[in-house]
Amino acid sequence: MGLEGEDEDDHSGEEVSIISLIIITEKSKVLRVWYFGYIVCCLLSSYFYVYVAAFQHNESENKYWWLEAELYFEGIFLISIILNFLTDYKDEDTGKVVRDISKIAMRYL
Repeated sequence: MGLEGEDEDDHSGEEVSIISLIIITEKSKVLRVWYFGYIVCCLLSSYFYVYVAAFQHNESENKYWWLEAELYFEGIFLISIILNFLTDYKDEDTGKVVRDISKIAMRYL
């Protein structure tokens, strides 16, 4: 029985280390660079959609170039949503950093 208890402790320790590898800290430099790029992408996509609505004509050589750009923007937005679900946050009530995936998910839902 002692071995079973040790195995369970070791297994739970492995889960914590795997989860801690997945969760991104809110103050990460990589995350800040990502958000800067995300904001640039948001600005570009807003101008892009206005341009397509105003100037896209049926007589252009490549009629669907804007679909490729739209897929690129949608991919960036999807990655950003996923990153939000994997980023820790500071609880306003306790002031502690929350790194539990289920609590992070509930915050965004």
